Amino acid sequence: MKLKCALGLHNWLGCKCSQCGKTRDHGHNWQACKCSQCYKTRDQGHDWSKDCERCANCYKSRTGSHDWSKDCEKCTRCGTKAIWGAHDWKGRKVREMQEGAARAR
Repeated sequence: MKLKCALGLHNWLGCKCSQCGKTRDHGHNWQACKCSQCYKTRDQGHDWSKDCERCANCYKSRTGSHDWSKDCEKCTRCGTKAIWGAHDWKGRKVREMQEGAARAR
């Protein structure tokens, strides 16, 4: 570490010291939800367009955001396909019903 940095006299370029690499929570260069210099993330600017439950930039996840109201097998917002066997018929999953039918054959 440089003497200046040890004394607290950093050479800040945005949020990162060009000499020692230390970061501060000031001067970030935000590219959507991620700083391009120190890679810190924030809760603003996420890209949920490719998957309503996973940010395309920082990979943060969330739950319950898909819209299955128009098509129970495909999200109307991002196009993600539902997991196989998502239907619940009288308390039984589709997979259980199909396995039972296969055993009966």
